Amino acid sequence: MLKLFIGHNFFGAGNFGDDLMLEGFLGSLAKSGKQAEIFGCIPHDVESQRRRFPRIHWISAADTQHREEQLREADVWLGLGDTPFQLASGPWMLDHLDGDRELCRRLGKPMLFLGVGCESRDAVRDPRGRRIIEAAERIWTRDLRSAEVIDEVAAPGVVAQGADLAHIALRGAVKPVSEPGLLGLLLGMENPETAALVAVQNAIARRSPAKTRWLIQETRSFPCTERWNYSGLSESARSSIDLMPMNYTVDTIDEFLRSFGAPETVVSSRYHGALIAAWHGCHLGVIARTEKLDGAAADLAVPYVRCIQEADELEGLANRAASVDQARLHVLSDRASGMCDAFFACFGA
Repeated sequence: MLKLFIGHNFFGAGNFGDDLMLEGFLGSLAKSGKQAEIFGCIPHDVESQRRRFPRIHWISAADTQHREEQLREADVWLGLGDTPFQLASGPWMLDHLDGDRELCRRLGKPMLFLGVGCESRDAVRDPRGRRIIEAAERIWTRDLRSAEVIDEVAAPGVVAQGADLAHIALRGAVKPVSEPGLLGLLLGMENPETAALVAVQNAIARRSPAKTRWLIQETRSFPCTERWNYSGLSESARSSIDLMPMNYTVDTIDEFLRSFGAPETVVSSRYHGALIAAWHGCHLGVIARTEKLDGAAADLAVPYVRCIQEADELEGLANRAASVDQARLHVLSDRASGMCDAFFACFGA
């Protein structure tokens, strides 16, 4: 039986995009017929992950001895999903991965990455990023842009383009009924200058009495996340907004997707929020808060802007928002599934 150690430690942190990727991977594993034992060690909400993904052996990262024992028993260290090669929110991820690189070297464990993104060339040229990429045996990326950037540092044949694992989960999910006239705003950012809240609330006021849904992908409320930005709006703006409900600890993925709904138009600064909107049939416009959103906008062929400073800019993006052809989405889902098949093929029958 194949034993996998999930090396990425952000699962359970409160971002449903992470759960969608994990759901997609587990779905692909089930279809493959591959027998696998999976270990996960995280510093966040362990119980939420045990509830949603009971087939994974989850432990707390506080148990450092058990973590090393898990990796020692595993056949492979797996970097699963998201954007490990990034610096926009600080060096924490590269620090974590570089530490695991050294641990894998000491224990003789191969490192593979599946469905991952790259935020910037600075991240892969960073000494930590370069060491991690040079240590990896295989890297499947979630979009073409990430493949091209990582390939500049990797050895020949290491990098291959795939697609985001969430496409697999979203393809099989029940689609909510379309909600004509509703605008969904998903505004989570690292930099408050990406979307000026005054501009956002002015655009909301112009829509009155039309309703707006304030979408949430990240449950935590630290600066510039969705809940933080919502609390920074004026009382009059909040009164004309439906705040999307979310209880990360207990909500299922299906419940999360139903709460997200299918607004006629969605403006998203979140990678997975954009994917959800595309699969739900919404007209989509992207705020590319970091370069990683370029890959999503390119894959989905939807308009994007770098920032929103005036109400007219938000309205203009919403007016240009485009739906994504289902055939394009199925290509991306097939590419993600093919990426997983290639990963499983690395370990024989």
